[in-house]
Amino acid sequence: MKATVTEGQRELVALYDATLERLTIPYQIQWVDTGYGKTHVISAGTVGAAPILILHGSASNAVGCWPLINGLASKYRVYAPDAPRQLGKTEPFRLSTKNADYGKWLEEVLDHLEIKLTSVVGFSFGGWMACKLAIYAPERIRTVVLLSPVGVAAFRVRYWIQAPVLLLKMLVSQTDKSIRRFAAFIAGPTATKEIIEELVVSAKVFLKNFYMQGTPHRLKKKDLKKLVAPTMLLVGRHDIFCEPEMIVSRIKENLPKAQTEIIEDVGHVIYFERPELINARIIEFFESDF
Repeated sequence: MKATVTEGQRELVALYDATLERLTIPYQIQWVDTGYGKTHVISAGTVGAAPILILHGSASNAVGCWPLINGLASKYRVYAPDAPRQLGKTEPFRLSTKNADYGKWLEEVLDHLEIKLTSVVGFSFGGWMACKLAIYAPERIRTVVLLSPVGVAAFRVRYWIQAPVLLLKMLVSQTDKSIRRFAAFIAGPTATKEIIEELVVSAKVFLKNFYMQGTPHRLKKKDLKKLVAPTMLLVGRHDIFCEPEMIVSRIKENLPKAQTEIIEDVGHVIYFERPELINARIIEFFESDF
């Protein structure tokens, strides 16, 4: 029997396909079979160029990273998978945040794509996923870039106090006001109206496709020390999730050779607020002689 497609799923696909139009370079769509289920992957850039795996944040999808894809695919072969149970097209299989599931799943994606060694760029929850992959399969990772990662340092007290309240109000009332308040809170005080509006549109689709996700477990010291690949951290001064100094401190404590930078005048979604700067920093790092 054919599964019923809900209104929320139709809106998700429509938003996804509309956002694909923001890609300014040719791209391909691939479906990757893994032991967990089918994974939807966007690939772009010259075939045979050095590969980059781009991992998106929570309540988002691969095409939501279009500023990164556009900026990096001119020099590299970019692969951007949709994480399961988010706003992408990957089958909604479950992965545990308590074990190595995310690392195993992403290694299977690399196997299918025939990628032996890759660089990884992870934003927010994607930064945590990048760490899980690099810890599980360090021999597959050339370099790691963490953009506003969660799961590395403790959340701000303000985040723990305000975020659950705003999220609950949005889930219960689903009014335009509650959605905009939550989006503005996540984006931070430096985000433009255009960025907040993008988050609002995504949030409205998210509400119709809501999956309760497990909060990423903060990575332990012993795990962070397993990140042997050259690593760069970029975080916004006004990131609402974590104090930037705490993230930098924890990375430096466990990865003393890591490059770190706090980007002034931006919040959590740094690649939307300063796409040219972030892409330039990433390319410069990837071109470094390690």
